Amino acid sequence: MKNLIIYLFLASVVILPRKLSAQAKMDSLNALLKTTKEDTNKVNILYQLSEECDEEDILKYAELSLKLAEKLNYKKGVASSLHSIGRVYFALKKYKEAEYYTRRSLNLSKELNYPLIIRGASLLLKSIYKATDKYKESLDMYQLYIATNDSLNVVETQKAMIEKQKEPVEERNVIVLSKQKEILDSIHYAKRIQTALITLELYIERTLTKLIKD
Repeated sequence: MKNLIIYLFLASVVILPRKLSAQAKMDSLNALLKTTKEDTNKVNILYQLSEECDEEDILKYAELSLKLAEKLNYKKGVASSLHSIGRVYFALKKYKEAEYYTRRSLNLSKELNYPLIIRGASLLLKSIYKATDKYKESLDMYQLYIATNDSLNVVETQKAMIEKQKEPVEERNVIVLSKQKEILDSIHYAKRIQTALITLELYIERTLTKLIKD
């Protein structure tokens, strides 16, 4: 009974909100799908649907994405869709089909130099070849995965370093702008005082002149 109460609590606090969030995202993507014309955006939406949907619907959306990407000659969309289809067939243990689609994805990604897809496709092929006792091919794909992953990590590290170097510059810019504002405010304040003093002097001068005449 205690375990049931804990499960129900977790379901209401963790599982249910996640399911509702996932369903809301699916509803949003499907709504976009209905209003988007047949272009690369629609390919990307179909691909996202294949990533977010239930397992039994992945192949449907991935094949629709592939068909449209090929029609538009949108090669990045083709490579991504082929990878998704390969993952489905691997999960179904249809290794021949999985290898066919994933190998196509990898070859196209290499041709176009898409490292993210190369990394995913090589890792999947490593598992496909291992499952079919092709250990040399599996090792080759694993080495390609490691090399690509290391390369991507280097790029991400460099980006992070550049962003970190930008921070002091941005902070200095904020300080400079703040100081400039203080100086300008001081100048404007001094100018207002000067104007007020000139006005007072003129008033006194006019008053004295009037008194002398009287």
